[in-house]
Amino acid sequence: YREAEAQANEALKYKPGDDAATRLQDAAQKGAKAEKQYQAALEAGQEALGKKNYREAEAQANEALEFKPGDVAATQLRAAAQERIEAAEREEKYQAALTSGQAAFDAQQWAEAERLANEALKYKPGDVAATQLRDAAEREGKYQAAMKEGRAAFEEKNYRAAEAQAKAALGLKLGDEAARQLQKESALAAEEDADRRLAVFEVWFHLRRKVSNILQDNGEPAQPVDHGPLSHSKDYLDQVDMLRAEYQRLQCLNSDRDDRLKKLKNKILGWGK
Repeated sequence: YREAEAQANEALKYKPGDDAATRLQDAAQKGAKAEKQYQAALEAGQEALGKKNYREAEAQANEALEFKPGDVAATQLRAAAQERIEAAEREEKYQAALTSGQAAFDAQQWAEAERLANEALKYKPGDVAATQLRDAAEREGKYQAAMKEGRAAFEEKNYRAAEAQAKAALGLKLGDEAARQLQKESALAAEEDADRRLAVFEVWFHLRRKVSNILQDNGEPAQPVDHGPLSHSKDYLDQVDMLRAEYQRLQCLNSDRDDRLKKLKNKILGWGK
């Protein structure tokens, strides 16, 4: 622009007021002014970018582009500023989600904590803190659900289900005292329940066995009464087998119980003979 202005001034010396030379002079002066403003905006933008004032850097880059549309340097400056603005916004949203997620975890709101951790991971995929929070919330939620279902099953005397849920809880929290206690109590209650069923079964068959030594009115022994084949004997045998399987599962099939089960089975098989 300086060279153009100098040439225009030289021409006007020889032809004062010349229209073409005057227009050249005006264009050169305007161009020089625009170049100066462009350079000032570009330098201000680069300085703002260095100071992490990304909004200001973007504004200065846009101003520089008003003076030089499509300019490579100003376009790159604007792109860099916008990229950092977006990164800062992502960081802000990540921090907000992570902080809220941790607060939800501390308040034992496991599902909400997991949701917020996943929200944080949208802004920072693979982030260690957010991943740990998500996994901890998911694990704690599953643990609490297993313990709740286990206690409910125990109250309903479904000891096998209670024991299974306690085992699931221990898989989520190794060595957890509450889960270990539930597992222990469930196993003990299941063992006691199996003993009760075995005793009831034995008494029932004792009362229904062949009647013998019925005394007649004159005090003479009567002939033994035979009730014939036992109905549903297969069902009874299945129940004995189920009791045996339950003792084996609980690892408490001792010689006494084994003996009683065998005798009970023989009674069923020998009924009516």
